[in-house]
Amino acid sequence: MPDSIEDLGWLFVLEPERGGLERQIYRQVLGAILDRRLATGTRLPATRVLAARLGVSRGTVVAAFDQLVAEGYLTARTGRGTAVAALPEELLRAPGESRGSSRRIPSLSRRAADFARARTRGGLEPRCFQSGMPSIDDFPRKEWARCLAARARTIRAADLTYDNGAGLPILREAIVMYLNRARGVVAHPDQVVVIPSSQAGFAVAALCVADPGDVIAMEDPGYHNARTLFVGAGAKVAPVPVDEEGIDVAALAAVSGFRLVAVTPSHQYPTGVTMSLERRLRLLDLASARGAFVLEDDYDSEFRYAERPIASLQGLDGGRNVIYMGTFSKSLAPGIRCAYLVLPESLAPAMALAAPGIGNVVSGPVQAALADFINEGYLTAHVGRMRSIYAEKSRILSETLEDSLPEGCTVPTPRGGLQLLVRLPDRADDVAICTSLAAIGIDARPLSALSVNAGGQGLFLGFALPRPEEIAPAARRLAEVVARHLREAR
Repeated sequence: MPDSIEDLGWLFVLEPERGGLERQIYRQVLGAILDRRLATGTRLPATRVLAARLGVSRGTVVAAFDQLVAEGYLTARTGRGTAVAALPEELLRAPGESRGSSRRIPSLSRRAADFARARTRGGLEPRCFQSGMPSIDDFPRKEWARCLAARARTIRAADLTYDNGAGLPILREAIVMYLNRARGVVAHPDQVVVIPSSQAGFAVAALCVADPGDVIAMEDPGYHNARTLFVGAGAKVAPVPVDEEGIDVAALAAVSGFRLVAVTPSHQYPTGVTMSLERRLRLLDLASARGAFVLEDDYDSEFRYAERPIASLQGLDGGRNVIYMGTFSKSLAPGIRCAYLVLPESLAPAMALAAPGIGNVVSGPVQAALADFINEGYLTAHVGRMRSIYAEKSRILSETLEDSLPEGCTVPTPRGGLQLLVRLPDRADDVAICTSLAAIGIDARPLSALSVNAGGQGLFLGFALPRPEEIAPAARRLAEVVARHLREAR
């Protein structure tokens, strides 16, 4: 390799129509250095000469070379021009050699693998029957845009700083007033911490309530992501069975030393049962006697179809031991990225610091707009309208499945929420069924993936996202797949 190269034109394949010529030159020179096509010490042509050869401006070549000098790949000295810098031999590769061919590929953590297994989905971005999603078609775009635009025009300095990390006072006040009317929650705005998601709530609750090695109890079957986050925080997760009245408090009492118990009392995830009043009171008594906290995940309780929403555990408890968690992901849309915790007074100061301390902060202008959206009555009106829409969607899905599924499958009539659980015969393989459904553009979650010891086969189906006219045809296709799998399992 010569000490000096007068023409680097052979090196480049520039594509002017794609733009970014400076970046293209930078990447191709860098690749030639790493591939040893340009040896250490080789002097490069003058930028004016190379620019003329490539048909680009000199400034484009200068900018590319300057970046390579700044990163240490080239050296530039007055009177000596620009040359390839000396790099450690082990960082270079032979021509044509893949950079990773002689290196070990880092593996994922077990927690990352757990998250990956939490979803079984094909590549068709299915609308039916993705769980955990509200109807995006019915999002109140005009009202939300009005609130967001108004706040964007009158943005305050405090909304753009690190102040109010636990949430803007105007939103915390609006949440308390809304929850008091809708869910019987009793709290002061200082007990509210605004967070971006329920997942953030699980993570910060585990961080502030349990030390590594402590026990956190949760329902079985239950929310898989919560279990993964608790384990990721170093907690030992104790699965507690669920029956037709909710979490089995007698089984929970046998769990020694639990610091926190996570429950979904209004609409158990995923079975859909509502915790009975007697079970609620026993749970609160046990938590108080053990000096433990109850994390009440009230993820979709606004949507009750047969009766009024059930009063919250937090209201029954008076806010002493219950951490109440809600989200706007179901009542509005996940893209809003806003949820909240209502905390016992003993926890509020620490968690108000912990949540923003680990980066769980919501945009200030979005919070202010959401406060206006609540205070001006838009949220209450939207939830009321969506109750009737979701009730009709749930009726279509449950009736179609009842008519179409083979014998041995159990279809509930949803009393609320945005999803239902279809129970399958024990011989079914719900994971295999979900894989087959994903291949035809239908999303379903296997019950077995949500269980630790509970057992049973089933399909967890969301009905909020698809349009009403899409539900029955998709449900019949789902029933055909289930019937085929059950025939093959005999």
